[in-house]
Amino acid sequence: MDDRVPVVLYGGGMRGRQFFHRLHARGVPVLAFFDANAAEGARFFDRPVYAPQAIPTHELGTLRSALVIITLQNAGIHEEVAGLLVRQGFTKLLYLPLTGDRFHDEADALLLRETYLAYTGEHGIRGMCTVLPLTEVRPVEYTEHLILEESGDFMIAALPLDLLATDGRNHAAESYVHSPVLRLFSFFSTGMGDLTTIEESFHAHEEEFGYLLQKSFCEYVNDRQNLYSRFTAALGDGMKFFQTSPAYGVWRDGYFAIEDGNHRTAFLYEKNLFFAPVRVTRDDCQRWRNRTVADRIIRELPDETAARIFFWHPYANKSLIPAMQADRILLRFLLILERRLYDKESECLLYRLPKTRGFAVFFGFPPVSYPMLALSMEGYNVLAYFEEKQDARAAEMFFSLYYQDIAVMQKKELPCMPKLLVVTWDCFHAHAQGSAPFRCHILVLVDIPEGQGPPTWLLEKKEILRKDCIRANGHYYIKAWEMN
Repeated sequence: MDDRVPVVLYGGGMRGRQFFHRLHARGVPVLAFFDANAAEGARFFDRPVYAPQAIPTHELGTLRSALVIITLQNAGIHEEVAGLLVRQGFTKLLYLPLTGDRFHDEADALLLRETYLAYTGEHGIRGMCTVLPLTEVRPVEYTEHLILEESGDFMIAALPLDLLATDGRNHAAESYVHSPVLRLFSFFSTGMGDLTTIEESFHAHEEEFGYLLQKSFCEYVNDRQNLYSRFTAALGDGMKFFQTSPAYGVWRDGYFAIEDGNHRTAFLYEKNLFFAPVRVTRDDCQRWRNRTVADRIIRELPDETAARIFFWHPYANKSLIPAMQADRILLRFLLILERRLYDKESECLLYRLPKTRGFAVFFGFPPVSYPMLALSMEGYNVLAYFEEKQDARAAEMFFSLYYQDIAVMQKKELPCMPKLLVVTWDCFHAHAQGSAPFRCHILVLVDIPEGQGPPTWLLEKKEILRKDCIRANGHYYIKAWEMN
């Protein structure tokens, strides 16, 4: 969020007051609170509180220029509230996501799907002229909730703008804030800037924009101004145009390079929107998801915990191992091997999921969170047991992000025999081809027949006897580990 933009908070309850403290700490000017039950003359934190139907006439002009953040928990009245505000002339509205009172550091919770729905008008608010989301908040986990449309090998995803970059060789992976197109669009919007300087920036990136500059720069500026006007008119009707004519992006190991649609994307950036519809391949979207979630957990967990945690190639990506689909392989683990200490190729553990359903009990050392999530999605009742309190807390943190109803507890003894037992340990030394042994963690899934206990070899933790290298696709080599 631009800290210079004034804000009005709709809702004087606990959630609204919590969010006031967050904004106030950042220096964001909070002008007032709106509350349907406000008494005349009421004040919160030395700010006036107005009932939406009784806003003083002399205050309307100032308050209409502010961003109204609706902090109400009751989704059923959001549309009614927004409609009331729109009728009173408020055009900049934002819903906080309806995911409970979770205020993670750096406003993570604001990046859920509800934020996107708010400014696209999908909540059914037809009278809004413009709805702006909060900006300048750190990206967090992005999942299929931001997928707008799927077709064959491609999908249209609402990607955060700070994840996008122009494809020009001279400034790949840089922010759009350095783009000559954005500078030109800002000039159209504000009238501020110098066209001579902007022209120089285009010529500095001639490899990317040279084909556009075959005409005179004056002709080019006139052409782009007409384009900017068309984009502005389209945005007045919401995001429909940008969703039906999205940019095209390619994953470049950390960002999406926009190969087609730079002007559309720069326009959305200039308008302070947080997301842009981008057409990407399913594989690229999966790589982005894997990278984002892995980086998030590694960043937030202590180093010693992050170095021993399992990550999973999500089950939704069935194309990961096409030749093995018939085997119903569910769990695809990407094991991060001492990522903080070494820059090694990651090993991956595959094991066939039994066809039975029932309880899946996790017992062992590292919090293997993604496999738990996968089994929960497949209909298993998942229980997670950890001997160390810090491991249980790490697992609780993970599941709180995904709002999964999974029981996490600390327990010393082995639980009662389930249908599926998952045991982990970290005493095995794997040998990477052509390199010295290094320490890693082993995870084993065992289908326990009813009335029987774990096999002897599992209780004795015998080491893996054989491993086969399997070509998965053009990006990963995955090893299938087999137990004796």
